[in-house]
Amino acid sequence: IELSSGVVLKIKDKIRPSIIIDILSDVEDKRPEPPTVYVEAIGREEVNLDDPGYIDRVNRWETVSAGRIADALILLGTEIESIPKGLEKPEDSGWIDMVETLGFRLNRRSDSARYLAWVKHVAIEDQDDWTKITEAVGRKAGVTEADVQRAQNSFPSS
Repeated sequence: IELSSGVVLKIKDKIRPSIIIDILSDVEDKRPEPPTVYVEAIGREEVNLDDPGYIDRVNRWETVSAGRIADALILLGTEIESIPKGLEKPEDSGWIDMVETLGFRLNRRSDSARYLAWVKHVAIEDQDDWTKITEAVGRKAGVTEADVQRAQNSFPSS
């Protein structure tokens, strides 16, 4: 697939769905529990899905969960086919300085961490790029459309 930056990523033929399934299971296990509130009119505790703190925790959980799924799709399902002339490569350091200056930590010795960060911070330029990757890799990995949609909805808008 060609991204708006001009980077072409190859979608790997074989993707281990078990890793995605494990991430989805782990994510679901960490879903926030809704608080309860005593409702005097009925004389019992009721789940309060409208609690502002709960809503914030669920929103954060959804964002983190979708990010983990997207990271797995990128890392397990893509590899570089070509990089346009003039665009920094994963092994370059300029983009890393920018990412670290913005407060992100990167394990510079890990090829996987470097590749993932490079795709997210250099190769991907807009929402359409996220969509291309998640849809193409998700299909190969057997990730459901709902999981892909949840991941896409958490990404910054273009």
